[in-house]
Amino acid sequence: MLVQIESLSIFYGESRALNDVNLSIDSKSTGLLGPNGAGKSTLIKTILGFLVPSSGSVRIFGSSVHDNPIKIRQQIGYMPENDCYIPDITGLDFVSYMGELAGMPKDDAIQRAHEVLQYVNLGEARYRKIEAYSIGMK
Repeated sequence: MLVQIESLSIFYGESRALNDVNLSIDSKSTGLLGPNGAGKSTLIKTILGFLVPSSGSVRIFGSSVHDNPIKIRQQIGYMPENDCYIPDITGLDFVSYMGELAGMPKDDAIQRAHEVLQYVNLGEARYRKIEAYSIGMK
């Protein structure tokens, strides 16, 4: 199972953001749809280990998110709604920096960035500044 969520609840003071959520995801690509305030961002932040559940558990690839947050972030991709790149940075530098933030050693992050950019057909553009990328490239 890719993601297993059991009895997950998140409270912000008296406000309940998520209430007793149970969810299993076994596909590699999943989207969340819902109205504003439905808890989509809260759920994603919890899956990534940025929020601690008030109750319940989140497991990714069988590992607890809160026991192994760095390991989990190395295995999951997250695409935020708004651009969040660093100005004046190349695609290669940005991707390798994200790898370092996820806990990868610098040399490994650079090597993996080359591989990933090649995989998504951005190998030719990896040394260009991200602000010069088209929306689809970003």
